[in-house]
Amino acid sequence: MKKYFYIFPIIFILAPVFVLAGGGGNFGSGNVAVPPPPGTINDITANDVVIMIKTFSNWLGGIVLIGATLTMIIAAAIYLTAGGNEKKTQVAKKMIVYTIVAVIVVSLAYGIVSLITSLITGLRGR
Repeated sequence: MKKYFYIFPIIFILAPVFVLAGGGGNFGSGNVAVPPPPGTINDITANDVVIMIKTFSNWLGGIVLIGATLTMIIAAAIYLTAGGNEKKTQVAKKMIVYTIVAVIVVSLAYGIVSLITSLITGLRGR
């Protein structure tokens, strides 16, 4: 039973990754990417790369924050049901601390990505 408390947060964090990898959200829209004819080159600009990086960081940040919320709920449940068991309360406290650290790291990463993309493109607030 104890090992399931650690498996469920990992599943909730990784499940959206596998769902999004399946089709990019164009389910039933009829938008099918057609490959270019042989011998042509797709022009990818620096702005396209910046948009891809920002989109990836937004998705990853959202997924991590959803996982952090679920992990915080699980840690709170463990703490509330510990019933005076020191080991369970220590596990719950560690989960809460690690979740807070993860949220801080994701927030810093999002800020760094925004800073670097604004420096590269020279566009502020996009």
